[in-house]
Amino acid sequence: MSGMKPAGALALLLAACGTSSSSPPAGSPNSLSRQPETPAPTVPTPPDAFELTVATYNINFGNGHSPPTIDVIASLDADIVLLQETTEQSEAAIRAELSDAYDEIRFHHCCRAGGLGVLSRFPIFDAEIIEPEVGFFPAWWLRVQTPAGPLVLVDVHLRPPISDSGSWVVGFFSTQHIRAREIGNLWVDVPKDDPIIVAGDFNEETNGGVVKLLSGEGLTDALPQFAPKQPTWHWPVGAVELRMQLDHVTYGPPLVATDARVVDGGLSDHQPVVVSLRWPRQEP
Repeated sequence: MSGMKPAGALALLLAACGTSSSSPPAGSPNSLSRQPETPAPTVPTPPDAFELTVATYNINFGNGHSPPTIDVIASLDADIVLLQETTEQSEAAIRAELSDAYDEIRFHHCCRAGGLGVLSRFPIFDAEIIEPEVGFFPAWWLRVQTPAGPLVLVDVHLRPPISDSGSWVVGFFSTQHIRAREIGNLWVDVPKDDPIIVAGDFNEETNGGVVKLLSGEGLTDALPQFAPKQPTWHWPVGAVELRMQLDHVTYGPPLVATDARVVDGGLSDHQPVVVSLRWPRQEP
């Protein structure tokens, strides 16, 4: 990033926060085609383990209602889908197409790009919106009842890299500690008696302060284990396509990731992340 020209840095920052409602131009290179990587080791699944899949997807508030975006959500076939940048329009489209696939569909719309959504095949029996203290958008924790026991989900859309004075360039270099404070503040309000998944648009890569803080609390970032070079966000700037891994699914024990992947499709500047998890069944 240090060699990026100012115009390129500005475009990166504007797009990373999801404030653009337009999509990359048709015919732009596919930024998310998989790069050759060392295959991840196969994790054996014991017969007494429960398996589930969790996805996160920033659908882009300007076009999250588009048929290609709804189609890619349906194609994930995940047990739980956490969405960011939802709107009333995207909620209506998602409910119209996916109500038969999910027993629980909930939305919380806020502050233009601050909407959140949850699709779950498991019952939701507890939930709370966490208002931001230092960030721009709320977070949402929910507790679901799975066959293996209660599971806490935390859906986040962390502060974009913009300074308090409104500068994107300054914000890129000065807001990492703010996102770390943001996740630290909301962590206080999250129930910790059950296994936890924190997922969403972190607006920074794995080496940022957010993943480091969650790692210190015992959570593991899934995607770097299986596709460390795979971007989840892309944006064309002239002849160059900017790509970063800004979206994350982190999980705590006793959950173990068995696979993680980025799915191509939709009209958002972000791509869905899908993680397969194994969970030992609780004793009766």
